Amino acid sequence: MRVTIRELASFFEARLIEYRPVSEPFEALIQTDSRLVKPGNLFIAIPGEHLDGYRFIPEAIRQGAIGVIAEQPYPDCHADFELIVPSTSRALLTAAKKALHTTSCQQIGITGSAGKTTIKEMLSFLLSTSFKVAKTSGNYNTPVGVPLSILAMDSDADFFITELSASYPGEIDQNLAYLALSDAVISSIGPSHLAFFQTVENIVREKMKIGANLPADGSLLLPGDNPLIRTYPFQKQQVHFGLLPENDIQAVDLIYQSDRVHYQVKLPGETIRDLSLTAYGEHMVANSLPVIFLARKYSVPISLIKDALAAFSAPVGRGRCFQTKGGYSVVDETYNANPVSFKAALEAFSKTIFTRKLLVFSDMLELGEESSSLHRSLAKDIANYSFQTVLYYGDYNEQIEPILLHAGFDYRYLPNLEELEKAFLQSVLPGDGVLMKASNGKHLSILIQHLENQ
Repeated sequence: MRVTIRELASFFEARLIEYRPVSEPFEALIQTDSRLVKPGNLFIAIPGEHLDGYRFIPEAIRQGAIGVIAEQPYPDCHADFELIVPSTSRALLTAAKKALHTTSCQQIGITGSAGKTTIKEMLSFLLSTSFKVAKTSGNYNTPVGVPLSILAMDSDADFFITELSASYPGEIDQNLAYLALSDAVISSIGPSHLAFFQTVENIVREKMKIGANLPADGSLLLPGDNPLIRTYPFQKQQVHFGLLPENDIQAVDLIYQSDRVHYQVKLPGETIRDLSLTAYGEHMVANSLPVIFLARKYSVPISLIKDALAAFSAPVGRGRCFQTKGGYSVVDETYNANPVSFKAALEAFSKTIFTRKLLVFSDMLELGEESSSLHRSLAKDIANYSFQTVLYYGDYNEQIEPILLHAGFDYRYLPNLEELEKAFLQSVLPGDGVLMKASNGKHLSILIQHLENQ
């Protein structure tokens, strides 16, 4: 976003303190993490639960920040200017709302227990064939991250596609306070963030809020294969997607290859044939269904949809498949893990064509009091599939080991990530297929990086 200092002060409803002249207009890229600041950026000091961003203003300036947004002036500030506001968190939301008012873009929101980042990236990829598209970057899906993405977008964008976190009660409401969604997607529903929601029913209620304020012609796309969604009170904008025949959007005739699936999609009023997606399971096909629907809703030609889907690659850590120099293939599911995404990954991986299959996994986080029982249930799910070797490190071996050993698996518990990597490299053979799955906080992505850098 290119602005003058005074325009920026107006967006944030801030008091401007100028220390030296700034070439105007300038690119106002705002960072909340002082470590990410680059020369010419702005730094906004957000007070956090454990760390106060105000303490990191000197570091941000040393990194090259030309301006600071804070709740009080910083003594002996060496930035070019400061914007002083009563609350940096509230000012960020105010600025995002004003920035959106300067555009005429369609806003599409995506939330869910699993798959929301993949849908966001896939939808951005498809719509970009015909429109100028902005999106939330990386995992910027919180009431801080989404506004930062809005303030970074070009004012002439046709679409803003935003991933919305719902990790605690009320988080969706905070984002909808400044967004005006034209369409919304719930990717999936399941037991995630139970430490904050207690029950899956509470998760459903929170995520369904995303469709609360859609316009009359807006679409709320819902995972219709989920029975919890089917029992939720009906809204006229609801469109169900999935693999079951009762859905409004249905994937049919799936044909699997080693790294690709071919299928057809039945939409209201038309069927799209000969689709191809670089993926390894039904959950990735299901992720494509709301994307295809929205692309057609906004008149993207079928030929462009087919080409874009065939060229799309899953984001890092979210189902991406790659072959190592050691001659074995790895499915990288190391960014997110909850019971829904884990079961989908296991089912999808079971359809891949490898002579030997290995599972390397760690914990599902933020499941609260249900963590032990859900990891026990996960072990029972794993026991239903065929793996030559299963390697695990984490905090729930007592729940997992008895079940997998009783099922006859070559199961090994490793005390840390270093020992896990050593055991894996001793076990894997050329031609093997490997599924790696964990919550991001368990850092299994470090092993992925090592394998890619061999």
